[in-house]
Amino acid sequence: MLKAGSIVNAAVRAVPVVLVVLSNAIAAGGWKVYWSDEFDSTALNESNWSVQATDNPPNAEQEHYTSGHDQSGSNVFVKNGHLILEARSASEITSGKIVSSGKKSFEYGRMEARMRLPLTQGMWPAFWMLGVGGGWPQCGELDIMEGKGRLPNWTSGSFHYTNFDVFNQYTLPTGNVHDSFHVYAAEWSTDSIRWYFDNVNFGTLTKAQNANLPLDKQYYFILNLAVGGNFDGNMNNTTVFPDSLIVDYVRVYQWDPTAQTESPVSGANLARASLVDRGGGLSIVLPSEQAYILNLVSTSGKLVLSQRGTARSFTVGTGALSPGVYCATVSGTFGTLSGRVAVHRRP
Repeated sequence: MLKAGSIVNAAVRAVPVVLVVLSNAIAAGGWKVYWSDEFDSTALNESNWSVQATDNPPNAEQEHYTSGHDQSGSNVFVKNGHLILEARSASEITSGKIVSSGKKSFEYGRMEARMRLPLTQGMWPAFWMLGVGGGWPQCGELDIMEGKGRLPNWTSGSFHYTNFDVFNQYTLPTGNVHDSFHVYAAEWSTDSIRWYFDNVNFGTLTKAQNANLPLDKQYYFILNLAVGGNFDGNMNNTTVFPDSLIVDYVRVYQWDPTAQTESPVSGANLARASLVDRGGGLSIVLPSEQAYILNLVSTSGKLVLSQRGTARSFTVGTGALSPGVYCATVSGTFGTLSGRVAVHRRP
């Protein structure tokens, strides 16, 4: 049985505090790239990936994953700076799947890919990770992104373990996942996993939900484009071939609490947004009334508060925060606004 993910609002000991925004341009601490594949070469990098051929896929899927890459007729190829996994239908349905097993595996950090998803009934793109060793499901399965071709403005993230499943879904307020690239990520620490769509945190799993979760081990990447099966359903007369999962990059970041990094500011409307101190609370003004996600992260990389809502302006109380420095990030369709925040005891 699937269990819905939750947003964490982790309150620590209550003390009188004063909040001061130190900078909207520089954030204390930041994610630093630890490893990446930018797919800028002329072929799949075999030091990072293997193509995995499968004749009998699980989940009642209809595709056959082929071997080989970057040859005439390959379902897996690199072109114009992108990795392309292409589903085709001729005498049979074929598609592509790559894994980093035995070549690249990781423990903790921000796992991120920028992708454009397919848009046709039955397409099931996925960007996910499996724990090294132990067999499924006890090895742990982290699904960073799964899409449904018939739902152009929908995506999901999940975690599966023995007798334990957490499923989170996100619906775009505007646009879709096919016409342009979007960033799909999971931030993974010793005690939590947080899922993001374009920096919007749409789900959080904490180890408090299951103390046995296998978070403290190595995981490897999988990218594939399934067709049919029990997730999006089988193809029908509206399904169009060929269709593709297009990947701009895959990156792994690690948190550096001492780094001074430029805030991820983007979008022309951001100039009309603000994040300032208003006498002991964090006051945020957005360009218009819209959906937002606010995150406060400590310099150790721990998420201490995550809040979502819809507003033009709002204030966040800080009475439950311990004194210290935090990075506040507000994300929405306007872009992403960050500020370094210092919380002090009130005299």
